[in-house]
Amino acid sequence: GLLGVTLACAGIDGVVLAFGAILGGLVASKARVWFVAMGCDKFESDVAAVVALYTAVVGLFIFCFRMKKHVRLVVLISAAVGATLVASSLAWWVAHLVLGGHLHFVRSAFPDVAPVGGDWIDFLLVLWSADAQDVGVFADSRYNLKVGGAAYRTDRVVGVSLAAVIFFVSSRAQFRFLREVGARELRSGLQR
Repeated sequence: GLLGVTLACAGIDGVVLAFGAILGGLVASKARVWFVAMGCDKFESDVAAVVALYTAVVGLFIFCFRMKKHVRLVVLISAAVGATLVASSLAWWVAHLVLGGHLHFVRSAFPDVAPVGGDWIDFLLVLWSADAQDVGVFADSRYNLKVGGAAYRTDRVVGVSLAAVIFFVSSRAQFRFLREVGARELRSGLQR
């Protein structure tokens, strides 16, 4: 409670620090799972080790956010999240257009295709997890890519490829904007 009031009184900087603490907590949680999976049982049963891990990671994130070292990381995270949101939305939209009979050329080009629809979140999960339910235009089809004996779902390959292109373009644009803003701030600071 006291921490929340302190951060709220700090204004937007407090909100940014709170976001850094939350992000640090999420990273620490995943790090703990990873350490346990790698055989470090100390992080499963030793409370002091878990507290030390969380304290170190959350503290590091708060420090980075306080020193404004988080901006580039936020650019990359927002570009990645935005890219997967856009790519999954497009995949959902195209699948529902094909299912509705609006894109006849897809069925002409790929006659054996049997699209599987679903909620938008199902299409997002396809991009984030190879174990997700197979949905999309090429779901459970013979058009899945086979490389070196492994099969890769075409909807996932297309979606991840599209997300990668969107990520590259958007992160590049955001970094260019950051450089321009930084140069403007430097010039205005020198003129004072």
